This record gives sequence, structure tokens and C-alpha cells, in this order.
Amino acid sequence: MPKETFLFIGGTGRSGTTILSRVAGSHKDCSRLPYEFRFHVDPHGLMDLHADLTTNWDVFRGSAAVANFKRFYEKLIAFSFHSYHNVTLKGASKKTYEGYLEEFLADLGIQKDKRLWIGNSPTLPKALSLVNQKMAQPFYPEFFVTKPLDDQTFFKAANSFYHKVFASELKGNEFLVEHTPYNFLHFQFLANVFPEAKFIHIKRFPFDIISSYTTMNWGSTEMEHNAQQIIALYSQWLKKKPSLTNFIEIKLEDLAGNPQETLKFVGDYMGIDPSAFDTSEFSDKKSNVNRWKKHADQFKALHCFDELVQVSEALGYEVTL
Repeated sequence: MPKETFLFIGGTGRSGTTILSRVAGSHKDCSRLPYEFRFHVDPHGLMDLHADLTTNWDVFRGSAAVANFKRFYEKLIAFSFHSYHNVTLKGASKKTYEGYLEEFLADLGIQKDKRLWIGNSPTLPKALSLVNQKMAQPFYPEFFVTKPLDDQTFFKAANSFYHKVFASELKGNEFLVEHTPYNFLHFQFLANVFPEAKFIHIKRFPFDIISSYTTMNWGSTEMEHNAQQIIALYSQWLKKKPSLTNFIEIKLEDLAGNPQETLKFVGDYMGIDPSAFDTSEFSDKKSNVNRWKKHADQFKALHCFDELVQVSEALGYEVTL
């Protein structure tokens, strides 16, 4: 029987996550989400819900976390311009997806109610407080009754929820490939939810990433700001990496320069035939290796230059200017 699980790919953004997801998705035993799903790691998604229903729980925080999570999920099944980050789930009907959410919340023991609290619109509690409670209650805002959960209860329910949401994409495949960049900073959380999954961090020479960031509308036009962001991201990764067990790490430069050997490493880790990957579209040129050299003088002028060099060397890169 196929494993029918996930391969989570992560990196800093502009480090090769999309390229690697495409080549992984080309394998006969894999399918690939054509977008970054993001729901598991972005604000108000699965990871925030877990925190606010476990270690950070209180009555109001729990309700607010469920409300935020529900709004986020509804954007993913909106089938309209309200969708999130160009993501619209299409494997089932909207009603079916809504049913999956209801089942997930039920598995977490969450119930619906109507209540006022200080976090509501400031005018609403004042207006409704002037009316008899029994008469006003039907007009109270939705409130979610929660309780503090243990990790295993949450992780088991979340795993089941994701497998329902992606049932059509997972069916018959060893792996469903998902490539939200910041997955790599949350591999441990994802491993707790999906213990059967696999995890790959793809890294790239930080100088090249910074050069690429300046060309993106979500990056900064200030090279200093981009450099500080990459230093922070990789420093966080280097702190978390030693405690991780089930993952591999590859370089974009190796994927572009020696795809057969690199993908043998990937295939062996995943337990699938490495020769079935399609490597036809990859080259050093397409991966923009050493693009940073066009901006060498700007890099030397960075206030954080020495720290950037240290981080690059800690990642296994030699810095020569």
C-alpha cells in the first residue's frame, strides 16, 4: 500500500523550494501541490491553533484562535477572489470541505456558543448590554467553547483533518509534495503532526538569496534589510537543526550542478526510485548561481557583512570576494 503522506520542502524563499518541489512532483510515486499551501505555518493557521489550544490556552484566547483559524480556512475554499495566496482547494465541494472543518473541531471537543466579551467590537457589547440578556443573546457574536488540550489529541486530529482535505491529491501516491518556504523552521511541529512524513531543507548561498530578494515585490529594495532577514532565518535554522532527526538538507547548487547524485540522496531518503525523477530542466544558469557577484561592492559595504560571512560558512559555504 502507498504511504499516502506528505513531503514537506522548506527554505528561506528563493533558495530552490519551488524547483525541488517540481522535480519531486515529477516522480511517478509523487504528486505536487501547485501552490504553497501555507495553512499549517502561516499566522492564524494550524500551528497558531495548536499553541492557543495547548500551552497558551485560556477561554478567550481559545475562542479567538478557532475563529481566526476558521476564517483562514474559509479563504482556502472560497472559490473566489477571497482566496488566500492564490490557493483554492478544488478536490471536493465547498460543502465537503466545510464538513471536514466541522469534524476537526468536533475531534478537538470544540462547541459553538454566542457570548459577549471585551474582544468584540467595543460598540456591540455596550449596545447589547442595554437589552435583556435572554432577548439579546440570539444577536451575540459567535463564540467557541474550548478547553486545554494535550499535544497528542491535537496532533492526531490535525493529521486526520489534513488527510481528509487532501484525500484526492494523496490517493494512490507515496507522497504529496508541499513547498511552503518557512516549513523548514517548523519541521519539528510538522513532524509531530505528521510522524510518517519526510522533510527536506534546500539551502542556497546566502549572498545569492539576498541578490534575488531585491528583485521580488515581497523583498526589500534595501540590500541591508534583505541581508539581515537572511541572517536571522538561517541563524534560527542553525539553532533548531541539531534537535531534528527525520530530515535531509541539500544545496541548490548541488541540485543544479549534479542533479543525478543529489536526487539519488533524495530518493534514497524518501524510499523511492531515484532514477524516476525528471532532471531535464535544471542547470547552473537557470538556478542563477553566483548572481551575487554583480553586486560584490554592495555586499562589502553592508553593516552586517561579517555576520553574513559567518552564517554562510556555518551553512557550509566558502566566501571569497
